[in-house]
Amino acid sequence: QDAAASGPMRRDPFRGDLRRRALRDPQRARETLEPYAKLHLDVVAARCLLACDADGRVDPFAEVWVDDELVGVSDRRMFSVAPTWDYTILLDVWSPLTIVRIRIMDHDQFSQNDVVGFVEFC
Repeated sequence: QDAAASGPMRRDPFRGDLRRRALRDPQRARETLEPYAKLHLDVVAARCLLACDADGRVDPFAEVWVDDELVGVSDRRMFSVAPTWDYTILLDVWSPLTIVRIRIMDHDQFSQNDVVGFVEFC
């Protein structure tokens, strides 16, 4: 029987000796284990952002990365050095070593977006 036809793959619980899989082989753990945890992340606001554009403006938005994978992007706020997003996302945490990065970007229409700042935590 085709695995895709039978529904989603059943994942092993993240407990007991199976937890070691997250440290030994993080990619395999991500494919076969339930998430280690769920993280409710709120990106509320920023303040005192430095303008990256020649005209002194900044059009900021937030990116959320988990283990170098982009998982969410907030709305853009036009011409604001103190934006408020109230952006909420629920993240799957696959390992105790998972790194979460929130990166504040300046949207540029005719060139590559600029990094304004970031924070990382695990």
